[in-house]
This record gives sequence, structure tokens and C-alpha cells, in this order.
Amino acid sequence: MKTLSLRAIGWMTLAGLLMLAAGCSTVGEKTEETVDWVRGSLRVVLNEPSNEVNEGIVKACSRLNLKKISIEQDLVSGEFVYENAKEEKITITTKPIDLENTEIRIQVGAFGDQMQSEFLLEKIKDRI
Repeated sequence: MKTLSLRAIGWMTLAGLLMLAAGCSTVGEKTEETVDWVRGSLRVVLNEPSNEVNEGIVKACSRLNLKKISIEQDLVSGEFVYENAKEEKITITTKPIDLENTEIRIQVGAFGDQMQSEFLLEKIKDRI
């Protein structure tokens, strides 16, 4: 009976590790920027200063006619909350890695929409 219990625990552990690994996948190649899909958020490190990324976010979201819910930013980091036409919450956060690189996270909806997040990223990069 002990063997069955240990075997069941082993299978449950393996299943848990597989689910954890499925939640983190790399999108695209690792070239000038790092792009990851992690727990419903698109995480990107852009080779741009954080103030320029923050300005690009505001310009892109304005151009896309997203409804502004709140913007909290300082000279280095920011949190931008918008709503799209489907009334899905869009949260974009930025934080500097160093003087020339900025991490940006984009989450659309409660569980994340990778396609919309990648679309927003492209529009933000166009405005930087």
C-alpha cells in the first residue's frame, strides 16, 4: 500500500511541474529584447529608458482609443490601467532595469490575452 501512495505522490508532483512549466513560455527569439509570457502577462525588456517607454504607452493607448482608468507614474516606473471596448481591464506596468533598459508587463483581462498583449506591445514600440 505504501508503494501506491508514493507512486500517486510522484504522479501528482510530475503533473504539477508540467502545469508550472506550461505557464511560462518564451515568445519569439532572444535578440535585442526579451519577451516572455508569464502567468497571463506579456513580460518584455525593451532597450529604451523608462521615461520614453512610459510616454510611448500613453501615446499608443490614446491612439487606440482605450478608456483611461488610471495612470500612476514617476520619473522611473509606472502603472497604466485602461479598458478596451469589451470592458476588459488592461494593466501595463514599467520598471527600469538600468538607465537604458526597461521591463514592461502587459496583461489584458483577468487571465491574459496573449494576442492582444502582443498587439499592444507593437503599438507601444511604434510610439517610442
